[in-house]
Amino acid sequence: MEFSRRGFLKTNVKAGIAIGLQPFKASHTFLPPQNYTFKDDQEDPFSSLDLSPAQWVWPSVGRTLPNTVVMFRKTFSIINEPFDWFAFIHADSRYRLWINGQYIGFGPAPYDPRYPEVDKINLTGYLKTGDNCIGVEILYYGHGDGTWPTGVPGFIMKLTNGSRSFGTDTSWNCKIANAWPAGKYKRWYLRAFQEEFDARKYPYGWSLPDFNDGHWGRTDIISGSSPKEPVIASNSKDYLTDSGGTKAELRLIERQIPLLDNTKVSVESLREAFLLEWKVEPTHFFDFDLDEEKSFGWQPYHNTINEGKDSWRLNTEAEKAYALTFDFKEQIVGFPYFSIKAPEGTIVELLVHESHAVDGTHRLLNTHFNSWSRFICKEGWNTFQTFDFESVKWLQLHIRNTKGIIVLERIGVLRRTYPFVALPKIITSDEKYNTVLEACTNTILNQSQDLIVDGMGRERQQYSNDVGHVIHALSYGFNANELIARYCNTYSQGITEAGYFLDCWPAFDRLTRIYQREIGITPWGPLVDHGIGFVFDCNHYYQYTGNLSQLKFVYPRIKRFYQFLENLIVKNGLAPVEDLGIPVVWIDHLGYKQQKHKHCAFNMFLLCMLKHALAPLARAFGDDDFAVEVDNLSSRLLKRVKEIYWSIEAQSFVSNLPWATEENEIRYDERSLSLAVLYDLVPKEKQDRMISLLKERPISMGQSFATNAVWRYWALGKVDETDTLLKEFTNELYRMPSVLENNTLGEFFDLKYDDNSQWSHASVAPLICFYINFLGLKPLVAGFDHIEIKPRLGNLDFIKGDIQTPKGPISFNLRKNRHRLVGTIKLPKSISATFINLKGVKSTHTEHILLK
Repeated sequence: MEFSRRGFLKTNVKAGIAIGLQPFKASHTFLPPQNYTFKDDQEDPFSSLDLSPAQWVWPSVGRTLPNTVVMFRKTFSIINEPFDWFAFIHADSRYRLWINGQYIGFGPAPYDPRYPEVDKINLTGYLKTGDNCIGVEILYYGHGDGTWPTGVPGFIMKLTNGSRSFGTDTSWNCKIANAWPAGKYKRWYLRAFQEEFDARKYPYGWSLPDFNDGHWGRTDIISGSSPKEPVIASNSKDYLTDSGGTKAELRLIERQIPLLDNTKVSVESLREAFLLEWKVEPTHFFDFDLDEEKSFGWQPYHNTINEGKDSWRLNTEAEKAYALTFDFKEQIVGFPYFSIKAPEGTIVELLVHESHAVDGTHRLLNTHFNSWSRFICKEGWNTFQTFDFESVKWLQLHIRNTKGIIVLERIGVLRRTYPFVALPKIITSDEKYNTVLEACTNTILNQSQDLIVDGMGRERQQYSNDVGHVIHALSYGFNANELIARYCNTYSQGITEAGYFLDCWPAFDRLTRIYQREIGITPWGPLVDHGIGFVFDCNHYYQYTGNLSQLKFVYPRIKRFYQFLENLIVKNGLAPVEDLGIPVVWIDHLGYKQQKHKHCAFNMFLLCMLKHALAPLARAFGDDDFAVEVDNLSSRLLKRVKEIYWSIEAQSFVSNLPWATEENEIRYDERSLSLAVLYDLVPKEKQDRMISLLKERPISMGQSFATNAVWRYWALGKVDETDTLLKEFTNELYRMPSVLENNTLGEFFDLKYDDNSQWSHASVAPLICFYINFLGLKPLVAGFDHIEIKPRLGNLDFIKGDIQTPKGPISFNLRKNRHRLVGTIKLPKSISATFINLKGVKSTHTEHILLK
């Protein structure tokens, strides 16, 4: 398998000190900065909830197997009282809520088990006078997942209308759902649930008030639990990893972002159909990921009859199987569903994929991290929907164990998206660039939901550094500062006792890597450079919003990380990139021939973060003495980097300068040169050679993979080389198959079909660069009181659209007229702007900029 952050390191599997998660000490987790006074309305954005009278409940069992689904139900009556009911609900690990037989939604958002967020759901419109029924299906992962680091089973729900409140207690009925076999193996390393659902065992109608639940059991209140604390603090049993039971400082927090939207999207068309004759047991093929050629014979199947929109019929034979492959207009994320009329016992494997070559080498889509779910039919009509969400461009139904007429209807995906208050509104004179920008927008709809992740088709977990760049587009294009704030807080909760961040948190990944690093069986560990990128992200959030209250618990964790970084620095005055112990340095996996060649870039990244992110944050918090300390360390690092890596002959930083003679070549790298230009690490008159290298991309310069390429784009944009950016966006990126086929940006420039490639990734640099480079927008005062606008259209003839700010949208309509810009920029009344024209002349404006 090929991955971006996986398998990049071939050496340095050297064990270090053992670490665990950050201890639950107020001095480390909940201590606000001492020199800053928060406004009264910003005192605590994370106040702890009390869900009384509800209690944490679970069935009376001695252990809960992984991938167990438990069903809970409660009937109650409404007579002559307000209908404005709200539900507060949390479950470990995932829930599906039903009211009176109607599906309400899926949750909760991925969370750190010490600080889970409670969903608040408005039930108005779902309840009625008389008897009502609440039904909740709880899936307990047990196995680690990219969206779930660890936990213990438990469920709590409070309902209130202001005058009456009740919640989960021993009066609720529950049942372990036989339709999903408990104890099922996990799908792969970072996906817990390999779903298998048997409709013959499902108690249909169970969430309706008149359902007879006489054979259901009563719930138990979990021993040691409190409605004021997460279930991890209770005596709920995690028999797999023995976690839980701590009584340290924990919090139940109200959900920090809105509930996600759900929209039904139907398949576009049936693209392929095959008749399969199995040589092996089909279940073994899926269980053990067997080779296609050895597992079945195949031939095209031409007898599928399209009976109208969203309806297909086929006449099946015994001992045969049928694979029908459908596609969608674009790649989306959500819950696949379909309806089927079939004999009892018919088995359908639903497979999904991000890419597929029609008439290619694969008949079944089982080439992407075991992305299949199995459904077993009852007699007649069945409607199925996956419990967990998927990333989908292609959907395949593999039908077997059946005979006779099969009818398929309503095949699609319940698409989940963040309820953005705005979407990017940008039109340029270049249609290819517009296409790439549209693909960026759809990519963000896929990867920025309740977390900000790389891609939903593989890890589904939150990273900083290369992925964190997305926050620029989220703020400028989507006005999604609430989501960015949640990212800052949830990511920061992954601070470790040693002082570095678990770089994909909250997720299972790095918890496993820690013990593997201890005994030297993996090159992987928490990525220190992602922690550095995270500090940049937090400062960007502050600059875009002016809001420090959301960072009050983040900032002390960043200071802890600073101590770790300070202790990294060795006698030669720089931080190492090899033999760090548990954590590792990544930076990029394509741009360097050897790990030691990252030394210059890593220290540049560190010193730029200190001066341009951490020091400004410290000053904002009134932590002036610390800011001076940080600035001084940055200056010392820069001095040492220049001494070791600046080449007078090359007039550039050279990645392998200390080893160039023995290696018999000179190596440059994008990140080092980009940082040097972007942050003026040498005087401008010494930057020409580096700018030339960045523009020309010689083979002697290591180039980054797609998501990290934004650093080079930013550097070139800073020196007004936006025509170079446009050329690459409209030639190289426009031609990516993901852009043309999936309306997304992929992880790599050379994407492959029918493999593990992520075709919808966080590589949205063209949209980020539009705001930062083509329009040239940046806040000069945190919160957008005063901004800079420096448009550089390059080869674009015109641009128009809106940019989102906390003070309202900025509208622009600009076009080139020979060697000057004409048009208008409309500002909200509370924003003033410094405008820099093409000749570098500055002018100050409010409300309206008229260019003639």
